[in-house]
Amino acid sequence: YYRIIEDYNIKRVKKILYHGKETLLFYSKLVNNDSKFIKVDQPVDTSKFNLSNINRENKQIICIARFTKQKALNKLILSAKDLNEFNFLIVGSGELEQELKKIAPSNVKFLGFLSPNEYIPLLQKSRFIILTSEFEGLPYAILEGMSCGTIPITTAVGDLPSVIKDGENGFLMNDNKVDTIIKTITLASQNKNLN
Repeated sequence: YYRIIEDYNIKRVKKILYHGKETLLFYSKLVNNDSKFIKVDQPVDTSKFNLSNINRENKQIICIARFTKQKALNKLILSAKDLNEFNFLIVGSGELEQELKKIAPSNVKFLGFLSPNEYIPLLQKSRFIILTSEFEGLPYAILEGMSCGTIPITTAVGDLPSVIKDGENGFLMNDNKVDTIIKTITLASQNKNLN
């Protein structure tokens, strides 16, 4: 469905805003007109997401996402069963909400749709923000989390590798298999270089 919508919309837009190389390459294959592209260097107003001095919950992981197959939240929730010392906060809503709630263990809390004013304090208190997507461009939630000082754990898709340097300012997963998610969260929680 995404591909059909993209093909339909891409022919009708006047300009395409992009953040990084992967997004530009993806859309360049669909459009043969370089004048349509405008690079946005800083898509997030970081002044709204100040670094927090709040004492972070070292075992708190937040995920802000639509509940669609693209985000692979089912794999994140299945990994939470083996990571019961962590608390997972899931912010968002969508078509898979009931299905995800059925498989969620007790350490996963669904908070529904929240505005930025509501989820910023949660970002500031969480040690990690996670996204297990199949594909992405450059998701705002990750940029917002990083602006709060929350450590990102994401799949290495889209433009995320241009922002996240594995082991330096976050953690990249080569895939979103449950075992990979468990291993990466465990390693990230043991890393003393990132606080």
